[in-house]
Amino acid sequence: MSDMIVAMGGTPRVLKNAIGSPIFGAGELFHELGTARMGIDARNSVLTKSGHTWDVRNLYIADGASFASHADKNPTNTIMALSWRASDHLADSFIRKEI
Repeated sequence: MSDMIVAMGGTPRVLKNAIGSPIFGAGELFHELGTARMGIDARNSVLTKSGHTWDVRNLYIADGASFASHADKNPTNTIMALSWRASDHLADSFIRKEI
């Protein structure tokens, strides 16, 4: 990657952690996403489109765990939108006395 940046006239910038290593640990730099895939069928996903788990009645996942992939960009706005949708679904379920 550095060679490509130089070939385009740029200067590569390598981030380093507190001890000077270019390798960062969990939560230090990257957005960890995935592991609880959202889908339309319990056979191939963990969550409904509302972030509600198929198997646990009152469990909602409202973070980046529902992402099936990562586009290498900041996921905060998408996580906020998914959390809002999960909250709406949870409130509607409460009003309908489903929980």
